[in-house]
Order: sequence, then C-alpha cells, then structure tokens
Amino acid sequence: MKTSPSLKDIADTAKVSIRTVARVIKNNGYVSPETRDSVNEVIRRLGYRPNRYARSLREQRSFEITVISWTHDEIHMEKLRALETLVRKHDYCMTLLFDPMRTPADVEHVVEELRNRRPAAVAVISRPPLDDACWARQLEEAQLPFLFIDSEDPRMDSPRTDRESGVFDAVEYLVSTGRRRVAYVGRVESYRGASARLRGYQRAVRKHELPEMVVPIESDLDKWEAGRMAVESLARLWPLPDAVQAYSDELAMSFMYFLQKQGIRVPDDIAVMGFDDRRAARFASPPLSTVKQPNEELGQVVGELLLRKIHNQGPPEGGWSPAVRPTLVIRETT
Repeated sequence: MKTSPSLKDIADTAKVSIRTVARVIKNNGYVSPETRDSVNEVIRRLGYRPNRYARSLREQRSFEITVISWTHDEIHMEKLRALETLVRKHDYCMTLLFDPMRTPADVEHVVEELRNRRPAAVAVISRPPLDDACWARQLEEAQLPFLFIDSEDPRMDSPRTDRESGVFDAVEYLVSTGRRRVAYVGRVESYRGASARLRGYQRAVRKHELPEMVVPIESDLDKWEAGRMAVESLARLWPLPDAVQAYSDELAMSFMYFLQKQGIRVPDDIAVMGFDDRRAARFASPPLSTVKQPNEELGQVVGELLLRKIHNQGPPEGGWSPAVRPTLVIRETT
C-alpha cells in the first residue's frame, strides 16, 4: 500500500524547511508567494493529504465541530451546508448528530456522548418548546464552547433570523403596490418565530394606519388542513382583504389552492406573500412571492462565531447573537 508523503518528504523535494511546509499547509505565517506556489506544487505532485486525526493527537485538541439537530428540514440543511463550507476552510470538519430532543433526559444523554468525544465546539439547532437553558447548563458543565442556531431565548448566544423585519418589509412592499387591507394568516403563539412574524405584521399595518386582520391558525393542524381553515376564516372578514402575509410558504401554497377553488384570483383579487423561500415556492401556481430566510448567511455567521469561541476570542462588534435580515423574493402572487 502506498504511504502518504510526510512533511519531511515535501520539504526535501521543495528544498525548504519543514516549518515552511507547515506554514503553507496551515496557511499560517508568512511565506513568499514564489515559495508557497512551489510547495503547493510539490504537495499536489506527491499526493499529500493532511491527516486531521493525527494532527489532533499531536496537538492535543479537536478539529471537529458537532451540530445537534432534531430535523432534516431543507431550511436548516441550507444553514448547515454554509456552516460546513466555512469551517472546512479553517481545517475543521463538521459532524451532524440527529436527536429527537424532546426531554431534558434526551439532552443529558447527548451531552454525555459529547463529553466523551470532546469536539472543539457545539452548535445546537433550537427546538421549542424544549428549554434552551437546559442545553446551556449542561454544555457549560461539560466545558464545551457552544452556540445555538435561531434560539428565541434572549439569554442564549445565538445568531438568528430577523423574522420581524422580514415580515415588516413584506407588508411594506404589499402596501407600496396599493394594497390596503392586508391580513396575516398563521400561528400567533410563541413557536419558532411566530410571535416575531406577527409583530412585524402589526408594526407595518400600524405604521400605515391600516386595519389589523389576523387569522390565527392552530399549531397542531396539518398544513393542508390549515390552508382550508384559513380560507373559511377569511370569508368571515368583510370586505375581504386584498393581500395576505402567510406564516410560511407551505401555508401560503395551501391557502392559495383553496382560494382558487373558491374562484378567488391570485393576485388579482388577493395578493399572497409566503415566508421561507422553499424550493417548492417557485413551482407554485402562480409562483409564490415570499420572504427568503438568510440561511446561507446565517450558517456563515454561526461558523465565524464558533471559530472565535474555539480560539477564546471575545465577541465581535455585533455580539454573539446577531439578527440577520431576510430579503424579499417577488414572483407572481403579488
């Protein structure tokens, strides 16, 4: 079996010191551009591949970042792809641990596993109604650097999506197109940004002195059933709204289907705005305008902050919990 070349093999071939080779591989410290190019060419020619595990043993530290998730939803996976891309550039690998995380006992079990693995840092995708403070206490006791992703607990270090501003911007856009009876359809309780979305809607309609038209949806309803119930509830509002901001793309698409079954035209009679920008939104009929969650940007921010924690650096100017603003994607429903 062919063995991987050592740093000494590369140094001898490139006629430089082992320290210079190490600087090139780690991208740490000054090396002239000519020497760097020469060493990289030798690395490519000899087929050198760094052994992260050997380095971990040698330096007595981990190069693994563990993400704990309870879901494989596309919204979260987009964040994690961006996170992994960033940390790999800094020679860290990302491992993903799925766990239902329903009870404090689940948390205790996972943290015990992390104590044994000793990753460099941990990121937890927040899962209401499980208390994030339960995770925080146990991770602090385990002396592991950690961040939450999208926690709504203001006490937690957690980059988050600014859902309130996203919905505010969406309603502002609807008003700018001449809509004056804008309704909000969706959850209103404190669940995964529901209250933040509602605040954004209320702030926008109050700014323009427009009527508040809220159609609450029960959280335990199937998304398809929720759309049907929303259309039935909407019929009790008179005159009908001329625009709707939905809690999510899935609810918006279900809502549109039942609107159209009633002969109500989108967007001629009622404009519809979603939230998330899921892949299915562009294939809706008509293609759905929506608030795009900043998944890639949020994943990058999480990666940058985790690296700061790993290296015992203080928080950046924006702190450990920056709010990343969504953007609007305007298609054919508005």
